[in-house]
Amino acid sequence: PQEINEGLGIFLVSKFIQFLKRKKLGTKILLSQDSRPSSFNLAQAIRDKFPEINYLGVLPSPLFYWWLKKLNQPGVYITASHLPIKYNGFKFLLPNGQSWLYPGKLKSFQPIKIIKPQKPEFKKDLVIEYLQELKKFINLNQEHSFTFKENTSTNLYPLKLLPLVCLLYTSPS
Repeated sequence: PQEINEGLGIFLVSKFIQFLKRKKLGTKILLSQDSRPSSFNLAQAIRDKFPEINYLGVLPSPLFYWWLKKLNQPGVYITASHLPIKYNGFKFLLPNGQSWLYPGKLKSFQPIKIIKPQKPEFKKDLVIEYLQELKKFINLNQEHSFTFKENTSTNLYPLKLLPLVCLLYTSPS
């Protein structure tokens, strides 16, 4: 868990930007994160070092991928997917949705102290636009039930989305 820190994140994002420039893929980068506690400092350090990055806030990964595709931009998503909450990592994505992997050898990086921590953002408007797009393809005229198991997900934000989904499906288009 200590190997993934702010210093490593800044190093990798700078290498990603260099790659994007070399390949003429643009350098407007989207940044998002899951809700792991360590994701907040990683995202903050990247935002502080690269203020030109478009921070989308805390999003479940499917929403982040959708925004990448919609905006046709590269992105960085901070998550360790389905690993235990103590772990974290970075996913680097090209505008075409393919992953980018740093080709070099990694060394050890020092953590960076966040001087002015900011609260994580949950941008409801991004989620609503995604849900409105989904609404075009999904018919929810029948009853559905959901089951959530404790301690199996580090991204509990989908639970916060349920009232939005209900609202979108009960209001006229």
